[in-house]
Amino acid sequence: MGKKVSKSSITIILLLLIVQIITLLFFNQVTVSNVSNYLFLQLLFFISILLFSIIIIINDIDMFSSIILVTILNFLIFYITPLVDIITNNYLFFGIDIREGTKKATLLFFGGYIIYLLFFHFFSKKIRTMQYPAFSLILNKGSKKIVIFNFFMWIISFSVSLYNLLSSSKINESLGIVVVENSQTAANGIFSMLGYGLVVPWMYMMVLSKSKGLKIVVTSCTFLLYFLNAYRFIIVIMIIAYASFSFIKKGKRPTLIQILGILISTAILMSVIGYVRSFLRSGNTIDMSLFSFGEIIYTLQGNFGIYKSFYVMVTKMPEAVNFTHGLQTLYTFILFIPRFIWPSKPDTPLRTLIYPLLGDYALQAGTAWPNIGEYYSELGLYGVIIGYIFFSFLSFSIDKILIRKKTLNSKILGVILYGTIFQLTIRGYTPSNFWLVAVFLFFIFINYLYQQKFIRKEDLPCVISV
Repeated sequence: MGKKVSKSSITIILLLLIVQIITLLFFNQVTVSNVSNYLFLQLLFFISILLFSIIIIINDIDMFSSIILVTILNFLIFYITPLVDIITNNYLFFGIDIREGTKKATLLFFGGYIIYLLFFHFFSKKIRTMQYPAFSLILNKGSKKIVIFNFFMWIISFSVSLYNLLSSSKINESLGIVVVENSQTAANGIFSMLGYGLVVPWMYMMVLSKSKGLKIVVTSCTFLLYFLNAYRFIIVIMIIAYASFSFIKKGKRPTLIQILGILISTAILMSVIGYVRSFLRSGNTIDMSLFSFGEIIYTLQGNFGIYKSFYVMVTKMPEAVNFTHGLQTLYTFILFIPRFIWPSKPDTPLRTLIYPLLGDYALQAGTAWPNIGEYYSELGLYGVIIGYIFFSFLSFSIDKILIRKKTLNSKILGVILYGTIFQLTIRGYTPSNFWLVAVFLFFIFINYLYQQKFIRKEDLPCVISV
Protein backbone atom coordinates (compact mmCIF):
# COMPACT_ATOMS: atom_id res chain seq x y z
CA MET A 1 0.00 0.00 0.00
CA GLY A 2 1.37 3.39 -0.97
CA LYS A 3 2.20 5.86 1.75
CA LYS A 4 -0.25 8.48 0.55
CA VAL A 5 -3.13 6.01 0.26
CA SER A 6 -2.39 4.58 3.69
CA LYS A 7 -2.58 8.04 5.22
CA SER A 8 -5.91 8.70 3.48
CA SER A 9 -7.40 5.43 4.76
CA ILE A 10 -6.16 6.04 8.29
CA THR A 11 -7.51 9.61 8.20
CA ILE A 12 -11.00 8.43 7.25
CA ILE A 13 -11.04 5.70 9.90
CA LEU A 14 -9.77 8.08 12.58
CA LEU A 15 -12.35 10.71 11.64
CA LEU A 16 -15.16 8.18 12.07
CA LEU A 17 -13.77 7.06 15.43
CA ILE A 18 -13.35 10.66 16.60
CA VAL A 19 -16.97 11.42 15.69
CA GLN A 20 -18.12 8.39 17.66
CA ILE A 21 -15.99 9.40 20.66
CA ILE A 22 -17.54 12.89 20.56
CA THR A 23 -21.05 11.41 20.68
CA LEU A 24 -19.95 9.23 23.62
CA LEU A 25 -18.83 12.31 25.54
CA PHE A 26 -22.47 13.47 25.71
CA PHE A 27 -23.78 10.26 27.28
CA ASN A 28 -24.71 12.12 30.47
CA GLN A 29 -27.26 14.14 28.49
CA VAL A 30 -29.15 11.05 27.30
CA THR A 31 -32.44 10.55 29.12
CA VAL A 32 -33.10 7.22 30.82
CA SER A 33 -35.81 6.28 28.32
CA ASN A 34 -33.34 6.70 25.43
CA VAL A 35 -30.30 4.92 26.91
CA SER A 36 -31.14 1.54 25.38
CA ASN A 37 -31.43 2.95 21.84
CA TYR A 38 -28.32 5.07 22.37
CA LEU A 39 -26.13 2.12 23.44
CA PHE A 40 -27.56 -0.05 20.65
CA LEU A 41 -26.61 2.57 18.03
CA GLN A 42 -23.13 3.04 19.52
CA LEU A 43 -22.45 -0.70 19.45
CA LEU A 44 -23.47 -1.15 15.81
CA PHE A 45 -21.66 2.07 14.87
CA PHE A 46 -18.39 0.71 16.29
CA ILE A 47 -18.82 -2.71 14.64
CA SER A 48 -19.58 -1.01 11.32
CA ILE A 49 -16.44 1.13 11.56
CA LEU A 50 -14.41 -1.99 12.34
CA LEU A 51 -15.80 -3.96 9.38
CA PHE A 52 -15.39 -0.98 7.06
CA SER A 53 -11.77 -0.56 8.17
CA ILE A 54 -11.00 -4.22 7.46
CA ILE A 55 -12.48 -4.05 3.96
CA ILE A 56 -10.70 -0.89 2.84
CA ILE A 57 -7.35 -2.06 4.24
CA ILE A 58 -7.55 -5.59 2.79
CA ASN A 59 -8.56 -4.32 -0.65
CA ASP A 60 -6.29 -1.23 -0.61
CA ILE A 61 -9.30 0.98 -1.37
CA ASP A 62 -8.69 4.41 -2.91
CA MET A 63 -9.91 7.47 -1.02
CA PHE A 64 -12.20 8.32 -3.96
CA SER A 65 -13.74 4.86 -4.06
CA SER A 66 -17.54 4.78 -4.05
CA ILE A 67 -17.51 2.62 -0.92
CA ILE A 68 -15.96 5.51 1.04
CA LEU A 69 -18.66 7.98 -0.03
CA VAL A 70 -21.47 5.46 0.53
CA THR A 71 -20.13 4.63 4.00
CA ILE A 72 -19.77 8.25 5.12
CA LEU A 73 -23.28 9.15 3.92
CA ASN A 74 -24.86 6.08 5.50
CA PHE A 75 -23.05 6.59 8.81
CA LEU A 76 -24.27 10.19 8.86
CA ILE A 77 -27.84 9.07 8.23
CA PHE A 78 -28.09 5.97 10.42
CA TYR A 79 -25.60 6.51 13.23
CA ILE A 80 -24.35 10.06 13.69
CA THR A 81 -27.58 12.01 13.15
CA PRO A 82 -29.74 9.60 15.22
CA LEU A 83 -27.19 9.78 18.06
CA VAL A 84 -27.22 13.58 17.95
CA ASP A 85 -31.03 13.53 17.97
CA ILE A 86 -31.06 11.20 20.98
CA ILE A 87 -28.65 13.48 22.83
CA THR A 88 -30.79 16.54 22.02
CA ASN A 89 -34.06 14.65 22.67
CA ASN A 90 -35.27 15.26 19.12
CA TYR A 91 -37.45 12.24 18.38
CA LEU A 92 -40.63 13.63 16.79
CA PHE A 93 -41.25 13.46 13.03
CA PHE A 94 -44.44 15.15 11.81
CA GLY A 95 -45.78 14.63 15.32
CA ILE A 96 -44.86 10.92 15.37
CA ASP A 97 -42.59 9.46 18.05
CA ILE A 98 -40.02 7.54 16.00
CA ARG A 99 -38.15 5.82 18.86
CA GLU A 100 -40.09 2.58 18.53
CA GLY A 101 -38.46 1.88 15.16
CA THR A 102 -34.86 2.57 16.25
CA LYS A 103 -33.62 -0.98 16.81
CA LYS A 104 -35.43 -2.65 13.91
CA ALA A 105 -34.51 0.06 11.39
CA THR A 106 -30.87 0.21 12.49
CA LEU A 107 -30.57 -3.58 12.47
CA LEU A 108 -31.97 -3.66 8.92
CA PHE A 109 -29.42 -1.05 7.84
CA PHE A 110 -26.60 -2.85 9.65
CA GLY A 111 -27.47 -6.12 7.89
CA GLY A 112 -27.77 -4.37 4.54
CA TYR A 113 -24.46 -2.59 5.04
CA ILE A 114 -22.67 -5.88 5.84
CA ILE A 115 -24.08 -7.34 2.61
CA TYR A 116 -22.86 -4.24 0.76
CA LEU A 117 -19.33 -4.61 2.21
CA LEU A 118 -19.09 -8.34 1.56
CA PHE A 119 -20.22 -8.12 -2.05
CA PHE A 120 -17.99 -5.10 -2.69
CA HIS A 121 -15.09 -7.15 -1.31
CA PHE A 122 -16.07 -10.06 -3.59
CA PHE A 123 -16.30 -7.81 -6.68
CA SER A 124 -12.99 -6.11 -5.82
CA LYS A 125 -11.15 -9.42 -6.14
CA LYS A 126 -11.89 -9.40 -9.86
CA ILE A 127 -9.40 -6.60 -10.58
CA ARG A 128 -5.73 -6.26 -9.67
CA THR A 129 -5.89 -2.93 -7.82
CA MET A 130 -8.52 -0.64 -6.33
CA GLN A 131 -6.29 2.43 -6.65
CA TYR A 132 -7.25 5.15 -9.14
CA PRO A 133 -4.30 5.87 -11.47
CA ALA A 134 -3.19 9.44 -12.10
CA PHE A 135 -3.25 10.44 -15.75
CA SER A 136 -2.21 13.11 -18.21
CA LEU A 137 -4.71 14.59 -20.65
CA ILE A 138 -3.29 15.41 -24.08
CA LEU A 139 -5.45 17.97 -25.91
CA ASN A 140 -5.16 16.98 -29.57
CA LYS A 141 -6.71 18.68 -32.62
CA GLY A 142 -10.16 17.27 -31.95
CA SER A 143 -10.44 18.83 -28.49
CA LYS A 144 -11.70 22.16 -29.84
CA LYS A 145 -14.40 20.41 -31.89
CA ILE A 146 -15.59 18.55 -28.79
CA VAL A 147 -15.76 21.82 -26.84
CA ILE A 148 -17.82 23.48 -29.60
CA PHE A 149 -20.14 20.46 -29.87
CA ASN A 150 -20.73 20.39 -26.11
CA PHE A 151 -21.30 24.12 -26.03
CA PHE A 152 -24.18 23.71 -28.51
CA MET A 153 -25.55 20.78 -26.47
CA TRP A 154 -25.31 22.93 -23.38
CA ILE A 155 -27.18 25.79 -25.12
CA ILE A 156 -30.05 23.48 -26.13
CA SER A 157 -30.35 21.85 -22.71
CA PHE A 158 -30.03 25.18 -20.92
CA SER A 159 -32.75 26.75 -23.10
CA VAL A 160 -35.22 23.92 -22.45
CA SER A 161 -34.51 24.09 -18.71
CA LEU A 162 -34.82 27.86 -18.62
CA TYR A 163 -38.16 27.68 -20.42
CA ASN A 164 -39.45 25.15 -17.87
CA LEU A 165 -38.22 27.35 -15.05
CA LEU A 166 -39.85 30.53 -16.35
CA SER A 167 -43.06 28.67 -17.13
CA SER A 168 -43.63 28.25 -13.41
CA SER A 169 -45.93 30.98 -12.12
CA LYS A 170 -44.57 30.68 -8.58
CA ILE A 171 -40.99 31.10 -9.76
CA ASN A 172 -41.96 34.17 -11.75
CA GLU A 173 -43.69 35.78 -8.79
CA SER A 174 -40.59 35.28 -6.67
CA LEU A 175 -38.31 36.72 -9.36
CA GLY A 176 -40.66 39.55 -10.21
CA ILE A 177 -41.21 38.31 -13.79
CA VAL A 178 -44.61 38.49 -15.47
CA VAL A 179 -45.39 35.91 -18.17
CA VAL A 180 -48.52 34.40 -19.65
CA GLU A 181 -49.54 31.21 -17.86
CA ASN A 182 -48.89 28.16 -20.02
CA SER A 183 -51.41 25.38 -19.57
CA GLN A 184 -48.97 22.84 -20.96
CA THR A 185 -46.32 23.49 -18.32
CA ALA A 186 -47.29 20.57 -16.13
CA ALA A 187 -47.70 18.30 -19.13
CA ASN A 188 -44.22 19.17 -20.41
CA GLY A 189 -42.59 18.82 -17.01
CA ILE A 190 -40.86 15.57 -17.97
CA PHE A 191 -38.60 17.49 -20.36
CA SER A 192 -37.11 19.31 -17.40
CA MET A 193 -35.09 16.15 -16.87
CA LEU A 194 -32.96 17.24 -19.81
CA GLY A 195 -31.70 19.96 -17.51
CA TYR A 196 -29.95 17.28 -15.45
CA GLY A 197 -27.76 16.61 -18.46
CA LEU A 198 -26.19 20.08 -18.35
CA VAL A 199 -23.57 18.57 -16.08
CA VAL A 200 -22.11 16.49 -18.93
CA PRO A 201 -21.38 19.21 -21.53
CA TRP A 202 -20.32 21.51 -18.68
CA MET A 203 -17.80 18.90 -17.58
CA TYR A 204 -16.39 18.45 -21.10
CA MET A 205 -15.92 22.20 -21.45
CA MET A 206 -14.30 22.51 -18.02
CA VAL A 207 -11.84 19.75 -18.87
CA LEU A 208 -11.04 20.55 -22.50
CA SER A 209 -11.55 24.28 -23.03
CA LYS A 210 -8.59 26.65 -22.81
CA SER A 211 -10.92 29.65 -22.48
CA LYS A 212 -11.32 30.81 -18.88
CA GLY A 213 -14.10 33.14 -20.01
CA LEU A 214 -16.14 30.26 -21.42
CA LYS A 215 -15.65 28.23 -18.26
CA ILE A 216 -16.76 31.12 -16.06
CA VAL A 217 -19.87 31.81 -18.19
CA VAL A 218 -21.13 28.22 -18.47
CA THR A 219 -20.36 27.49 -14.82
CA SER A 220 -22.15 30.63 -13.62
CA CYS A 221 -25.19 30.03 -15.83
CA THR A 222 -25.41 26.33 -14.98
CA PHE A 223 -25.08 27.04 -11.28
CA LEU A 224 -27.68 29.84 -11.43
CA LEU A 225 -30.17 27.64 -13.27
CA TYR A 226 -29.81 24.83 -10.77
CA PHE A 227 -29.94 27.34 -7.94
CA LEU A 228 -33.26 28.78 -9.11
CA ASN A 229 -34.62 25.29 -9.76
CA ALA A 230 -33.50 24.36 -6.22
CA TYR A 231 -31.65 21.33 -7.61
CA ARG A 232 -29.29 21.01 -4.67
CA PHE A 233 -28.35 17.45 -5.52
CA ILE A 234 -27.20 18.39 -9.03
CA ILE A 235 -24.92 21.11 -7.66
CA VAL A 236 -23.46 18.56 -5.25
CA ILE A 237 -22.86 16.21 -8.20
CA MET A 238 -21.09 19.03 -10.08
CA ILE A 239 -18.83 19.79 -7.12
CA ILE A 240 -17.97 16.15 -6.45
CA ALA A 241 -17.43 15.31 -10.13
CA TYR A 242 -15.08 18.19 -10.92
CA ALA A 243 -13.17 17.99 -7.63
CA SER A 244 -12.63 14.23 -7.91
CA PHE A 245 -11.58 14.53 -11.58
CA SER A 246 -8.99 17.17 -10.67
CA PHE A 247 -7.55 15.25 -7.72
CA ILE A 248 -7.48 11.88 -9.52
CA LYS A 249 -5.87 13.40 -12.62
CA LYS A 250 -3.03 14.89 -10.54
CA GLY A 251 -2.63 11.75 -8.44
CA LYS A 252 -3.33 13.74 -5.29
CA ARG A 253 -5.83 13.27 -2.47
CA PRO A 254 -7.48 16.05 -0.45
CA THR A 255 -6.08 16.94 2.94
CA LEU A 256 -8.24 17.05 6.05
CA ILE A 257 -8.40 20.85 5.81
CA GLN A 258 -9.49 20.68 2.17
CA ILE A 259 -12.17 18.10 2.97
CA LEU A 260 -13.55 20.19 5.83
CA GLY A 261 -13.45 23.32 3.65
CA ILE A 262 -15.42 21.63 0.87
CA LEU A 263 -17.94 20.17 3.34
CA ILE A 264 -18.53 23.49 5.11
CA SER A 265 -18.81 25.44 1.83
CA THR A 266 -21.20 22.85 0.39
CA ALA A 267 -23.33 22.88 3.56
CA ILE A 268 -23.67 26.67 3.42
CA LEU A 269 -24.46 26.57 -0.30
CA MET A 270 -27.10 23.85 0.12
CA SER A 271 -28.66 25.82 2.98
CA VAL A 272 -28.93 28.97 0.88
CA ILE A 273 -30.53 26.99 -1.96
CA GLY A 274 -33.00 25.36 0.43
CA TYR A 275 -33.81 28.74 1.94
CA VAL A 276 -34.44 30.28 -1.48
CA ARG A 277 -36.52 27.27 -2.56
CA SER A 278 -39.13 28.03 0.12
CA PHE A 279 -39.68 31.46 -1.46
CA LEU A 280 -39.78 30.05 -4.98
CA ARG A 281 -42.37 27.44 -4.05
CA SER A 282 -44.61 29.95 -2.29
CA GLY A 283 -44.22 32.70 -4.89
CA ASN A 284 -43.03 35.21 -2.30
CA THR A 285 -40.24 37.70 -2.95
CA ILE A 286 -36.83 36.33 -1.96
CA ASP A 287 -35.56 37.97 1.24
CA MET A 288 -32.01 36.94 2.20
CA SER A 289 -31.95 39.20 5.27
CA LEU A 290 -33.65 36.45 7.31
CA PHE A 291 -31.04 33.81 6.47
CA SER A 292 -29.17 32.60 9.57
CA PHE A 293 -26.96 29.83 10.94
CA GLY A 294 -30.15 28.02 11.92
CA GLU A 295 -30.89 27.48 8.22
CA ILE A 296 -27.64 25.53 7.87
CA ILE A 297 -28.56 23.27 10.79
CA TYR A 298 -32.08 22.86 9.38
CA THR A 299 -30.70 21.82 5.97
CA LEU A 300 -28.33 19.26 7.48
CA GLN A 301 -31.15 17.81 9.58
CA GLY A 302 -33.41 17.73 6.53
CA ASN A 303 -30.92 15.76 4.45
CA PHE A 304 -29.47 13.42 7.07
CA GLY A 305 -32.52 13.27 9.34
CA ILE A 306 -34.42 11.28 6.70
CA TYR A 307 -33.70 8.17 8.76
CA LYS A 308 -36.83 9.17 10.70
CA SER A 309 -39.14 8.37 7.82
CA PHE A 310 -37.52 4.93 7.60
CA TYR A 311 -38.00 4.42 11.35
CA VAL A 312 -41.73 5.10 10.94
CA MET A 313 -41.87 2.86 7.88
CA VAL A 314 -40.51 -0.24 9.62
CA THR A 315 -43.00 0.13 12.49
CA LYS A 316 -46.01 0.32 10.14
CA MET A 317 -45.10 -1.97 7.24
CA PRO A 318 -46.48 -4.43 6.38
CA GLU A 319 -49.05 -4.37 9.21
CA ALA A 320 -50.65 -0.98 8.48
CA VAL A 321 -49.45 -0.58 4.89
CA ASN A 322 -48.52 -3.45 2.60
CA PHE A 323 -45.28 -3.67 0.63
CA THR A 324 -45.48 -2.34 -2.93
CA HIS A 325 -44.02 -5.53 -4.45
CA GLY A 326 -42.04 -3.83 -7.21
CA LEU A 327 -44.63 -1.21 -8.23
CA GLN A 328 -42.29 1.69 -7.45
CA THR A 329 -39.57 0.21 -9.66
CA LEU A 330 -42.04 -0.50 -12.47
CA TYR A 331 -43.21 3.13 -12.31
CA THR A 332 -39.79 4.01 -13.75
CA PHE A 333 -41.12 3.13 -17.21
CA ILE A 334 -44.23 5.27 -16.69
CA LEU A 335 -42.56 8.36 -15.27
CA PHE A 336 -40.86 9.41 -18.51
CA ILE A 337 -44.13 9.50 -20.48
CA PRO A 338 -45.36 13.16 -20.70
CA ARG A 339 -48.89 13.83 -19.50
CA PHE A 340 -49.81 15.55 -22.76
CA ILE A 341 -49.37 12.09 -24.35
CA TRP A 342 -50.99 10.19 -21.46
CA PRO A 343 -53.32 12.62 -19.61
CA SER A 344 -54.60 9.91 -17.26
CA LYS A 345 -51.11 8.70 -16.34
CA PRO A 346 -51.30 7.18 -12.82
CA ASP A 347 -49.60 8.91 -9.94
CA THR A 348 -46.47 7.51 -8.31
CA PRO A 349 -46.98 4.67 -5.80
CA LEU A 350 -44.81 6.74 -3.47
CA ARG A 351 -47.82 8.91 -2.60
CA THR A 352 -49.83 5.86 -1.53
CA LEU A 353 -47.08 5.15 0.99
CA ILE A 354 -46.32 8.58 2.43
CA TYR A 355 -49.90 9.52 3.33
CA PRO A 356 -50.79 6.46 5.46
CA LEU A 357 -47.30 6.35 6.99
CA LEU A 358 -46.71 10.02 7.79
CA GLY A 359 -49.89 11.96 7.01
CA ASP A 360 -51.01 14.64 4.57
CA TYR A 361 -48.57 17.33 5.72
CA ALA A 362 -45.59 15.05 5.08
CA LEU A 363 -47.02 14.29 1.65
CA GLN A 364 -47.28 17.97 0.76
CA ALA A 365 -43.80 18.66 2.14
CA GLY A 366 -42.24 16.18 -0.27
CA THR A 367 -40.93 13.85 2.43
CA ALA A 368 -38.40 11.25 1.28
CA TRP A 369 -36.38 8.37 2.69
CA PRO A 370 -32.91 6.98 2.00
CA ASN A 371 -32.29 4.17 -0.49
CA ILE A 372 -32.94 1.43 2.06
CA GLY A 373 -36.43 2.87 2.53
CA GLU A 374 -37.32 2.00 -1.04
CA TYR A 375 -35.70 -1.44 -0.81
CA TYR A 376 -37.73 -2.25 2.31
CA SER A 377 -41.02 -0.75 1.09
CA GLU A 378 -40.86 -2.88 -2.06
CA LEU A 379 -40.12 -6.35 -0.67
CA GLY A 380 -39.30 -6.03 3.02
CA LEU A 381 -36.17 -7.87 4.17
CA TYR A 382 -35.74 -9.46 0.72
CA GLY A 383 -35.81 -6.00 -0.82
CA VAL A 384 -33.03 -4.84 1.52
CA ILE A 385 -30.86 -7.83 0.57
CA ILE A 386 -31.42 -7.45 -3.18
CA GLY A 387 -31.10 -3.67 -3.03
CA TYR A 388 -27.73 -3.66 -1.26
CA ILE A 389 -26.31 -6.38 -3.53
CA PHE A 390 -27.23 -4.27 -6.56
CA PHE A 391 -25.93 -1.07 -4.94
CA SER A 392 -22.66 -2.82 -4.16
CA PHE A 393 -22.33 -3.89 -7.79
CA LEU A 394 -23.11 -0.35 -8.96
CA SER A 395 -20.50 1.12 -6.61
CA PHE A 396 -17.86 -1.34 -7.79
CA SER A 397 -18.74 -0.69 -11.43
CA ILE A 398 -18.10 3.04 -10.97
CA ASP A 399 -14.73 2.28 -9.39
CA LYS A 400 -13.91 -0.11 -12.22
CA ILE A 401 -14.61 2.58 -14.82
CA LEU A 402 -12.23 5.02 -13.14
CA ILE A 403 -9.52 2.40 -12.57
CA ARG A 404 -9.50 0.50 -15.86
CA LYS A 405 -10.92 2.73 -18.57
CA LYS A 406 -8.43 5.03 -20.29
CA THR A 407 -10.62 7.33 -22.40
CA LEU A 408 -11.82 10.84 -21.61
CA ASN A 409 -15.45 9.78 -22.06
CA SER A 410 -15.00 7.06 -19.43
CA LYS A 411 -13.24 9.35 -16.96
CA ILE A 412 -16.00 11.97 -17.22
CA LEU A 413 -18.70 9.31 -16.94
CA GLY A 414 -16.96 7.80 -13.92
CA VAL A 415 -16.65 11.00 -11.90
CA ILE A 416 -20.23 12.08 -12.70
CA LEU A 417 -21.60 8.69 -11.60
CA TYR A 418 -19.37 8.92 -8.54
CA GLY A 419 -21.01 12.23 -7.65
CA THR A 420 -24.43 10.69 -8.33
CA ILE A 421 -23.81 8.22 -5.49
CA PHE A 422 -24.78 11.10 -3.18
CA GLN A 423 -28.30 11.28 -4.61
CA LEU A 424 -28.72 7.51 -4.95
CA THR A 425 -27.89 7.08 -1.26
CA ILE A 426 -29.91 9.81 0.42
CA ARG A 427 -33.01 9.61 -1.82
CA GLY A 428 -34.58 6.21 -2.39
CA TYR A 429 -36.76 6.69 -5.45
CA THR A 430 -35.74 4.55 -8.45
CA PRO A 431 -38.01 6.19 -11.09
CA SER A 432 -36.35 9.58 -10.66
CA ASN A 433 -32.85 8.25 -9.97
CA PHE A 434 -32.94 5.94 -12.98
CA TRP A 435 -33.72 8.77 -15.38
CA LEU A 436 -31.12 10.97 -13.73
CA VAL A 437 -28.46 8.38 -14.56
CA ALA A 438 -30.04 7.71 -17.97
CA VAL A 439 -29.76 11.39 -18.94
CA PHE A 440 -26.08 11.43 -17.96
CA LEU A 441 -25.46 8.28 -20.02
CA PHE A 442 -27.38 9.73 -22.97
CA PHE A 443 -25.25 12.89 -23.11
CA ILE A 444 -22.04 10.83 -22.78
CA PHE A 445 -23.23 8.51 -25.56
CA ILE A 446 -24.03 11.44 -27.84
CA ASN A 447 -20.49 12.68 -27.28
CA TYR A 448 -19.11 9.25 -28.12
CA LEU A 449 -21.11 9.06 -31.36
CA TYR A 450 -20.02 12.55 -32.40
CA GLN A 451 -16.37 11.75 -31.75
CA GLN A 452 -16.57 8.48 -33.69
CA LYS A 453 -18.21 10.07 -36.71
CA PHE A 454 -16.59 13.49 -37.02
CA ILE A 455 -13.16 13.24 -35.37
CA ARG A 456 -10.29 11.02 -36.43
CA LYS A 457 -9.07 8.66 -33.75
CA GLU A 458 -5.59 10.21 -33.68
CA ASP A 459 -7.13 13.68 -33.12
CA LEU A 460 -9.12 12.69 -30.03
CA PRO A 461 -7.98 13.86 -26.57
CA CYS A 462 -5.61 11.28 -25.18
CA VAL A 463 -5.62 9.92 -21.62
CA ILE A 464 -2.26 8.52 -20.53
CA SER A 465 -1.76 6.86 -17.13
CA VAL A 466 1.23 8.19 -15.20
